[in-house]
Formats: sequence, C-alpha cells, structure tokens
Amino acid sequence: MRRLSEPRSQAGKNSTAVSQAQPGSGVRALAGGGPAGDRPVAAVALEGPPGPWLETVLEGVCTHLASQGVRVAVCRRLPQGRVGDEAKDTGRYRAAGARVTALAAPGLLQVTWEAADETEAVALLAKMRPDLDLVLVEGFPAASLPWIGVVPSDCPDWRGNTAGCLALMAEKTVATAPAPVFGPGQVEAMARFILRRLGIR
Repeated sequence: MRRLSEPRSQAGKNSTAVSQAQPGSGVRALAGGGPAGDRPVAAVALEGPPGPWLETVLEGVCTHLASQGVRVAVCRRLPQGRVGDEAKDTGRYRAAGARVTALAAPGLLQVTWEAADETEAVALLAKMRPDLDLVLVEGFPAASLPWIGVVPSDCPDWRGNTAGCLALMAEKTVATAPAPVFGPGQVEAMARFILRRLGIR
C-alpha cells in the first residue's frame, strides 16, 4: 500500500450534468456563488460502506478544512428516501403541499427542500449559501461527482467502477489501487489533497 503524505494527483473523470468545469482543475464544480451566481462551488463525494470509518474520515476532513478557513458544507444522502419527520409538524406540512419546510433556532436554520435528485440537492446548497468553497457529499452514486473511496478494514479490496475516483482513504492495506492511497493518520493530508486537486488552495 502506498503511504504518501502528499500523493501526486491523478486525472479523474466525472459525469454530472448540472455542473460546469472549473478551469484547470480537471474536476467538476457546481454553478453558484457570487452576486451573479457564476462562481463555481466545488463538490466531491466520499464513497464507502456506512460505518465508523466513513464517519471518521468525513468528520476529520471537514474539521481540517474548516480550521483552514475553507467554507465547507456536508450533504448526506439517505438511502431510504425519507428524512424521518413524517409524523412531525414539518412532515405533515410537506404532505399538505409545502415545497419547503424549515426549523429555526438562534443561530441555526434547518431546511427541507424538495429536489428532483441528489445532484440537484447539492446545487441547491450552493445557491442557498453562495459563499461556500466546497460541498462534501456522502452516500451519492459514485458516477454523479468526482469521489474519494473510503475503505474500512473489513471491506474487500476496491473493485468495480473507478471512473471519477480521485483517491482512496483506506483503513487497511490495499493491494491494487486505482488512485493515490491515504491511510489512517493521514486525514489532514487527504484534506490538503482535496483542496489542491479541486483547485481551491
């Protein structure tokens, strides 16, 4: 397994239809931001089996990016297709026809917004907060965005589609890797790799 504190980037592919290329980055960026809505907001998916390792990597990357002043959002896909508030006020309002429901508290606003698919949801985030630099998404189909493969210790070596894979974040040794590999203790290095690979810093 390659253990590189700062692996060299490799070219990746992606196929999201609602985004535009960020010049020179080789990855996709979502339209949004700026007064005219034309500043690209980068997005990358973290893909892997649900569990503690995926949560650890996502939280660690978010923590490091925020500590460096990067304005980051996190969007998680719920595979069951619902947010679990069907019996609550917000769920009933949505069933009654509300296109948007929201909960407000001092310093916080939680919004549930109808979206055609997951990619549109990420684009809506970019428009709601035009000051964002990066959206991290979890649980999205790997083909919709450039992505980081998150491999826990009990997962077989990565197989299958590798189109758009920028790197792997592995809790174990990976014999054959389609992209640079980061191991335990290299979450900050992964965060720096994402910034460099997406042309944010």
